[in-house]
Amino acid sequence: MAEYHKTIELGKVDGYNNGRRSCRAEVKVEIATEGTNGTKPRLSICGEVWNHLGTDIISGGQNYEELLKFFPDSPLVERIVEIWQRWHLNDMRAGCEHQRAEKWSERPIDPEKPLNAYGLHFAGQGSPSWNMLTWVTPSEHPGGLLTAPCPVCGYEYGSAWLYEPLPEEVINEVKSW
Repeated sequence: MAEYHKTIELGKVDGYNNGRRSCRAEVKVEIATEGTNGTKPRLSICGEVWNHLGTDIISGGQNYEELLKFFPDSPLVERIVEIWQRWHLNDMRAGCEHQRAEKWSERPIDPEKPLNAYGLHFAGQGSPSWNMLTWVTPSEHPGGLLTAPCPVCGYEYGSAWLYEPLPEEVINEVKSW
């Protein structure tokens, strides 16, 4: 059961239907403990942009980049997105605390491309992936980090979903929105 759930109305946005209609944008924020042994808080944030009638979502989910474009001068939207990108689904981390500290998920396969480039990034790559070494195994690429053991604790990257504690100050800030 959700311990905290709130819909934050961001306001009206233009740009859909050739700009003829104004749509409503909001963010749904939830802090819940189900699925985490009932004691560990998990943060979930999803955006929604509703059509002008309020009958259908025309953009939803992890659409924070779109919301930033619609509200470029909003400190609240900027802060929501900052928390969203850092803490969303903090109970589903692919790496241990040591791998997160070493920023394994920010290491590109091809340094010439952005991390969010999807496709083939090295000769002999069997299937497309994001341009992240955490998406390929050491047997596929010499720098591959998927299933590579942490040098500190031995945890193999991506072998389970790990929980990252949600700081109390983040919980309090989210509840203040």
